[in-house]
Amino acid sequence: RSSGADAIVADAEGVLWIVNDGELSALRRDDRIVVYPIPLTAESVYASPTGRDLWIRGTDGTFFHELDRIFRPVTGLEATEAWSGADGSLLARSEGGVSLFRARHPLALEGLHDGPVLETTSVTLVLPAQDHATSIHVDIDGIALDAAGTPPIFSIAPGVVGLGDHTLHVDVDYDDGTLRTSLSRPITVQSTVTYDGEIRPLYVTYCADCHGPTGPSPTRLDSMAPWMNLSSRILENVTTGRMPLGRAPIPPEAIALIETWVDAGFPP
Repeated sequence: RSSGADAIVADAEGVLWIVNDGELSALRRDDRIVVYPIPLTAESVYASPTGRDLWIRGTDGTFFHELDRIFRPVTGLEATEAWSGADGSLLARSEGGVSLFRARHPLALEGLHDGPVLETTSVTLVLPAQDHATSIHVDIDGIALDAAGTPPIFSIAPGVVGLGDHTLHVDVDYDDGTLRTSLSRPITVQSTVTYDGEIRPLYVTYCADCHGPTGPSPTRLDSMAPWMNLSSRILENVTTGRMPLGRAPIPPEAIALIETWVDAGFPP
């Protein structure tokens, strides 16, 4: 098949991207030709046979990036010449020299080691293009964590997350034309929650008035043994809000501490 194309390039999926008379089209492997309406008059197209990223240059010098049929303008990219990098990035020459443009900004975590999380851990998101970040979402197993500051920092607390294996997920969106950057990482949480360190202070705050030596309840909770023996009943009462009687419910993070202590085998 012949073509009078102004520019033509193949990507890693074997799709031929064609620019002709300002239009962008794709010749797919099933021989279908699909025309993609984009808000610019296309002049050139760049892709790599080992990558899926596509870059389109307009006659006015503007650039669009495409991946998975999502076209986004790329701000701050000015070039007199351009070449596609082997990884799908774009090398662009301007008066200032040659610059490298990536479809996704790198994302890294500092402060999270490879071993299990044993205590509350502060993690820093390393975002080289943070000035262009429009939203940052961090969650563990779908439970959102607050990431705030410059650079953004979030905390992983064993008493809140719970023991066991989890998945940490991060999404960052940008306003400079790049696509969402995502990172998923498995983490394992092991407990440092102890009776003396966390559970007894909870007893003093929420339980001592009724379940202490001079309280009205016959159920004493002023030592470790009843907490071990009655752990299921205690968790049921605080989770349903039946306890503390006549007072505000125990907050979720405090309940999570009890659950973590129980799951860890009642460390003293």
